[in-house]
Amino acid sequence: MLTTLFAQEVRSLAPKTGVIAGIGTLVIAVSLGLSSAIAVPPVSGVLLIASIGTLIVVPFAMLIQVAVAYWKSMHCDAGYFTHTLPATGAQLYWAKTLFAYCVSLLSILFWIVGFLAVVWQASMMSGAQFGRIVSEVVDSWNALPLVLRALLVLNTLLLPANCVFPIAAVMSIGAQGRWNHLGFGAPVIGLVLLYLVDQVAAVAGVLLLPGGIDTETGGFTWKTMLPEIVRSASSGSPVTFVGVGYIVTTALVTVTVVWWGIRSLNRHLSLR
Repeated sequence: MLTTLFAQEVRSLAPKTGVIAGIGTLVIAVSLGLSSAIAVPPVSGVLLIASIGTLIVVPFAMLIQVAVAYWKSMHCDAGYFTHTLPATGAQLYWAKTLFAYCVSLLSILFWIVGFLAVVWQASMMSGAQFGRIVSEVVDSWNALPLVLRALLVLNTLLLPANCVFPIAAVMSIGAQGRWNHLGFGAPVIGLVLLYLVDQVAAVAGVLLLPGGIDTETGGFTWKTMLPEIVRSASSGSPVTFVGVGYIVTTALVTVTVVWWGIRSLNRHLSLR
């Protein structure tokens, strides 16, 4: 059933998401093309800024579109049809959020490709060699320790997960009948609280959990950052260790909120 529901999400939302990405691609392509053709510094600069602005707006627009679709299909008028389907709240939740997670990864890919296009145009305007810039970036990446590269890739995958899954869950939690009088204000308040809890959890993980990167060697060690900060404050020496325990603590927040959100769908469903 989960596969069927996910396929339906793709059929209903992928075209709309594709339109947003397509419009963004067209705007960037036209802006960069005109910038190259006109070759007048003030005009080219404005067009380059327009491309950068589009690069920022489009990924957010893609994610907002799937978030609105989740809210409408799960907790508004369309929800009356959605919840007649022979599926559990968990299946509905995972089908919609897994699609949203895929969209978030595609938005990252859109940003990377668009950013490379902007850098290429900027290098053309400044007379720099694009190939050399890319080569330097690749060399810098290869120079990073394997642990640090793995951590960056892991962060790239976990960051959207820690946004998409709990945000959808908070929307379902806030849609419970006991908070109906707040309207959409309940999910908004929930999202603010989620942000605050995530920040506290991240700081606690960085400072208190063992494990992190030694900034001098680039290697992974099982130190704890808080004692390092205390030592640095007393001796005046710089901190040479950065904890990465936030990966664990923020993931725990995500798991907890998702569990609560699915429980709300199964036991406290409310439509508006």
